[in-house]
Amino acid sequence: MSYNIFVTDLTEEIGSLMLALLKIKAEQGAIFPEEQELLERLKAGPGHPPAPARKTSPAPHPQGDGRAS
Repeated sequence: MSYNIFVTDLTEEIGSLMLALLKIKAEQGAIFPEEQELLERLKAGPGHPPAPARKTSPAPHPQGDGRAS
């Protein structure tokens, strides 16, 4: 049996993957100073920046003058 999972915001998943990759690089001693700083921030926890606001289209206007007949 298979499942399909649809995710609209991959921020947490991407952060988890980045954390895992940076931990591996740190263990191997192949991490750059900028990456070490990012690793420390990711380890600190859920201080992720908020997701950008989604643009929404305006609601359609009723046709006519808007009065009930």
